[in-house]
Amino acid sequence: DALREDDDMYVLRYNQALLCVQLRNYAQARHILEELFDNIEPIDDFLAIKICFLLLELCLLQREPEQGGQVLTFLEKPNAFHSLLKQERPERPKSLEAPRMEEEEEGDE
Repeated sequence: DALREDDDMYVLRYNQALLCVQLRNYAQARHILEELFDNIEPIDDFLAIKICFLLLELCLLQREPEQGGQVLTFLEKPNAFHSLLKQERPERPKSLEAPRMEEEEEGDE
């Protein structure tokens, strides 16, 4: 139950930051987003990605792209968002696979 409350708080804080950006209150939005980013590990991966991209957008809006370096470094980590990025393709049944081409026969030269 406490975990659910934390998730709700993260969503609420993200929405507050988004509203601040829309109202052009960039300083307040940046404060909220940096606070969320500093504690991003326990946040749901989908929300964490949204936080990162909004923070990057804010850095660009404020003409401070160098401030987004830490966020980009985090986004580039191979396992940063493992629950969203892992492939979950079901294996195809053998009957649906295309027949494999066998090596050319010796007489087909």
